[in-house]
Amino acid sequence: QRFHSLVAKALFVAKRTKLMILPAVSVLASRVNNPNMKDSHKLDKVFAYLNCTKDVVVKYKCDVDINLEAYIDASWATHKDCKSRTGVILMMCGAAIGGWSYKQKMVTRHSTEAEIVALTDGLSEVIWSKRWLNEQGHSVGKIRVYQDNEAVLKLMKSDRRTHQRTKHLDARYFYARELEEEDEIEIIWTSTGHMVADLMTKPLMGQSFTYLSGCITGNEQINLNN
Repeated sequence: QRFHSLVAKALFVAKRTKLMILPAVSVLASRVNNPNMKDSHKLDKVFAYLNCTKDVVVKYKCDVDINLEAYIDASWATHKDCKSRTGVILMMCGAAIGGWSYKQKMVTRHSTEAEIVALTDGLSEVIWSKRWLNEQGHSVGKIRVYQDNEAVLKLMKSDRRTHQRTKHLDARYFYARELEEEDEIEIIWTSTGHMVADLMTKPLMGQSFTYLSGCITGNEQINLNN
């Protein structure tokens, strides 16, 4: 009961101000019914990190437009059952306003398939956010969606479909293609080093974690030219 309660509290914080702990908390949330000592030690590390970063705040910029930017990534076959993990970061005014980290529901055969699944699942959250902002009276233009998988970008730009794909992946492919053709989104390549959503898909350490955490909170400038 104590473990369950603490995970719920950590999830509350993760979804609002500390998105960088969301992947760890998401995994721990799947263990609340049968936690062990290893899970407890991981939770202790999460709270130790929160205690050390109490002064780190989210900084939004007032001198930029409110157009949305989305970073969508996948970590292929990262779970024991070979399912992949999706990570999504939604940015506005220089910092993150939303983040998602969850296990994909299907097994994919390679990383490109995993990225397509992540892209379409993530776009559902992104498009909902855009329409919500439009309903509040804000004029939100085309959303820049950043991907670090060049194969996915080539696939989206091509009029030819590969015969290896199955029907369920075709549906996801056409959903993303349709959004781009209707000028709802623009899919843009960015390097893995600047893929902010990478933080939502797998454990990172050291400089990568520090840099991407800073990008999420608006304390680092993302250099999309590299």
